[in-house]
Parts: sequence; C-alpha cells; structure tokens
Amino acid sequence: MGIGSGDSPKSLADAFPPEKEATAAPSAYEDAWQPTDFGGWYLAPKKIRSDYFDIIFHFHAGRAAAKEYREQGRGAVIVALTYGAGSKAYADALADPDRFQKMLGEMEERLRASKSNPRLRVRRISLFAWSAGYAAIRNILTQGYYDRIDTVVLLDGLHTNYLPLDLPPALPPRGAKRPLAPARRVDGKGLDAFMQFAQDAAAGKKEFVFTHSSIVPPGYASTTETAAVLLDVVKAKKVWLRTPGPRTFVRTYRADAGGFHIRGFTGTTKEAHIAQLHLVGEVLHDLVVPRWVRLDRRLPSEKPTSPWKRESKAKWTAAN
Repeated sequence: MGIGSGDSPKSLADAFPPEKEATAAPSAYEDAWQPTDFGGWYLAPKKIRSDYFDIIFHFHAGRAAAKEYREQGRGAVIVALTYGAGSKAYADALADPDRFQKMLGEMEERLRASKSNPRLRVRRISLFAWSAGYAAIRNILTQGYYDRIDTVVLLDGLHTNYLPLDLPPALPPRGAKRPLAPARRVDGKGLDAFMQFAQDAAAGKKEFVFTHSSIVPPGYASTTETAAVLLDVVKAKKVWLRTPGPRTFVRTYRADAGGFHIRGFTGTTKEAHIAQLHLVGEVLHDLVVPRWVRLDRRLPSEKPTSPWKRESKAKWTAAN
C-alpha cells in the first residue's frame, strides 16, 4: 500500500484534530497552480513581503492537499511533484544530484519574475512526502543538500527491506517441538539519512515529523516498523493515546524529542493510507509553522540569513 500507492487521494475534512492554536495567520495564495519546467506545479502566495521566501517541496499527490496548504502554508511557496506509483519512480526522478539544485534555481527565477523582485531568494527549504514520495527525499538528503534542508515531513511513507532470516539448518525430527519463527528485523541501511535527520531534529537543529497508519505491507518493513527504528535511535518515549483521528481512525501514540515528532494511528485500509495525506494542514499548524515563527523571532527581519544557513543573532551582530 504505502510503498507503491499511486491512487488518487480523496478529501478528508476531519483529519487530525488540532492540539494547539497556530501562532501565525495563513497567507493568501494565488488562485491557480502554475506548471514548472521540471514536471511539477507550484502554488505561490499573492505577496512576498521580503527578499526571501520559504519553500515546500511535496512529493506524491501534493495538489490533493491544496486546501490544507492554502489554509496553513503561511506564505511558503508550495511545489507539488508526482512521478507515478512506487518508491522507485521517486528514487529515479531524483537520481541526478544536480536536479534538485536546478529545481531551486528555476523556482527563484519564476518568483523573481512573477513578483517583480530580482532580489528574491529561497530561505528555508522543507521536504514533505506522502506514501512512496519518501524515496525522493532520501536521495536529496544524501546528495549534498542535507545542511540546506530545515524540515522533513513524512506522511505514512518510509519503508525499507528486512534483513535475511536466520533459518534453522533443517526441520526438527517428527514429533519434536518446532522452534518459533524468527522475528523479522528491519534493515536500517535504507534509513541512514532519516536516522541522522531524526537525531539532528531531536537536538533542535532541524524539524522531522513522521505520521503513520497501521498498514502491514507484504514483504517489506511497514511505516510502524520504521517509526520504531527512529524512536530507538532518538530514544524518544511513546505517550499512549486513544483520541479521535481522521475519519474513524484513532490516534494511538505520540512521541516528541526536541524537533522530532512521531504520530501513530490505527487503520489498515486504503482509506487509512489516504487519510494520512490530509494531515498536512495539522502538521503545519501544530508543528512546522510554530518552528518557523520561533526562528523568525531569533533573527533581525531586516537582515535575513543566507538562504542555506541560519546563524545566531549574535553572529549577525558581530558581522555587522
């Protein structure tokens, strides 16, 4: 389901009840999505009031969450990219290490032209993915862009293989007790970049949000299992819940450590998987936008940081 889903999502209005009030009002967006030369579509705010803009790249079905982005995007430029079904389509699409830089460059050029401001540059970069889109993010994080990425959000999408089973050499003699089947162990090799990002988020350097259903896919690790790997790496503790989630699904736990956040949900159906896409609005409202607001307060607004690095206010004072 998760790794190979190419189904068109449906709208779910009641996904993820808010946990706290947003700290910033939504910004007005343009009426229509615009095409890009790299195969995506983007939604821009009507006004950009400084020489810098934040940008969210959403891999897999981002336009289906347009309502959530319009309501909670806080003026970030939203870029939606859909490359087909299955994680391989997304891994292949971002296999060229230069492609993401070209995408960033094109977005700067388009915004400079449409907003009549030749000084516009990208500031914060956030990577969102639903389902199979995580494979594009994995490539970007390992291609030299890691330090530029402020936020990663995975919506029911992070899979990897299992390690080979250590099978007994032969069946026991007739009548003898059969050994228990060995537990499947998750191969962390495909999770390295996300494990590092999770650790940096827990330390407050970045933001990492991962939501997952309870779907068990055939033959590879589920999002519940990969979430458990990340929880173990970060040493974050689960807080068990039984609160309403999207549709008839229930939120089962939450785990938080610094900027690292995991939310678990019930649901083993296609509908449960689709519901995860529409958590975009609440993830922005509860977790991502408050971080942006905190970061904006740390820096003098008239002297924004480099688009690739945020330095402390003390460094800005010393340099100026």
